[in-house]
Amino acid sequence: AFPAYLESVIPHFPDAASLHRELGDVHRRLGRDDEAFEAWGRSLALHPRDPALEQYMRFIEGDDDPLRKRWRVDPWGLPTEPRDPALCEGAPARVLLLNRAIQVFPNGSDQEYVQQVIQVDTDMGGRAFETISMSYDRDRERLRVLSAEVLHADGSVSAASRVWDESGESKAAGAYYHVYVKQVSFDALQPGDRVH
Repeated sequence: AFPAYLESVIPHFPDAASLHRELGDVHRRLGRDDEAFEAWGRSLALHPRDPALEQYMRFIEGDDDPLRKRWRVDPWGLPTEPRDPALCEGAPARVLLLNRAIQVFPNGSDQEYVQQVIQVDTDMGGRAFETISMSYDRDRERLRVLSAEVLHADGSVSAASRVWDESGESKAAGAYYHVYVKQVSFDALQPGDRVH
């Protein structure tokens, strides 16, 4: 009876993501997974940045991020030799891949998936990419590091040594703003390593 009640209320508040989410929760408790995912999908379409619901759906589905699933490139399959060596001569590191996919939702918000692979060619290049910083606005954005690893020339893989958030203040146009930076660090990068 409760799903029927929610379904009768939702037409009066069609943009209330919380009602669609609650309907999905009720269907899930009743063992109606298809109906639950349909309702949760409507909730996420209205409020895409609901991290708890997104994570819960991924846990139940056993699936990863849809953009990642569709657009991820195998980092091992990338050519490491440049097409034009003259363009890279003397460079400490090279970007082998910068892959971006953006999904725009009906309410105008969006989600972006970024995959990057950097080839370290010298010791200086290794030092330059020991820490990678990504700034974001935590009041309006959510940033997740789905994976951070080093692909070694011998075929082994090492995970990032640390992923953490830093915050501070920045002054612009006479006003102070909070600045948030996601930091990812890697241990002792060597020539031939690929940061993914």
